Amino acid sequence: MEKMKSVNLKLPLELFKEVEELAKRKGQTKSGLIRFVIAEYVEREKTKHSKIKDKA
Repeated sequence: MEKMKSVNLKLPLELFKEVEELAKRKGQTKSGLIRFVIAEYVEREKTKHSKIKDKA
């Protein structure tokens, strides 16, 4: 299993409820859903910055 580090995160109540509901619908834990979303965001940002460098 991949090594992991913990992060303490505070969310506005409404966002927390939305994450909780979405995780339930998808059959995932809240942590798993948040990990997935962060990983997707990081990849998108790396791609975006890579494209900017290529144009320079």
